[in-house]
Amino acid sequence: MNPICRQRADQVWSDSTTAGATSPQRLGLARRAAALLSLVALLACALATPLIAQTSVEEYDLKAAYLYQIARFVSWPDTVLDAGDPEFVITVLGEDCFDHKLEDLLGHRNLFGRPIHIVRCAQPEAVGRTHVLFVATEGKEQIEATLRATAELPVLVIGDRFPIAQAGGAMNFYLEDGAVRFEVNPAALERAGLHASSKLLSLARIHEEEP
Repeated sequence: MNPICRQRADQVWSDSTTAGATSPQRLGLARRAAALLSLVALLACALATPLIAQTSVEEYDLKAAYLYQIARFVSWPDTVLDAGDPEFVITVLGEDCFDHKLEDLLGHRNLFGRPIHIVRCAQPEAVGRTHVLFVATEGKEQIEATLRATAELPVLVIGDRFPIAQAGGAMNFYLEDGAVRFEVNPAALERAGLHASSKLLSLARIHEEEP
């Protein structure tokens, strides 16, 4: 393994297992989070194909780790990050298949110098100010309403299994050969004022919109 990749993964492990681990239960959660996050960190560092067999990692454990790593490789406008928001907000819209996994993996971590705050809502119109919107519904009407509500807003819209990138959204996960992959729509990112790093795009399937 590339020694730089190993060093970065070891740092993720060290940071996650020592920060705030004041009880055996919290230490266990921290170690579980570190294992998943370092796994995805190695994946991104090595620019490997974005897949991990589901036989070893549960689907929504992996998606939770991916949300964190994906957000790290996306840039928001300075006006958004300088707006004084005390938290980096990730909102789950629709059925929450994560259960407690997001809190377990991300609840004690920061993004862009802000603690991560997880919000859940049932309807698109109930979505408040957020940085990342994970769309867990597959209903066509709700998807369309979500895309209308977030049109040209600096929100990273990520679909669970519905191909949101092909419907005008920024990104979605999909399963292929029992593995989690993700698709990116660069034009949708641009409309939202977001920028994905070349490293992130190299890991994704790219959907190019028709001119």
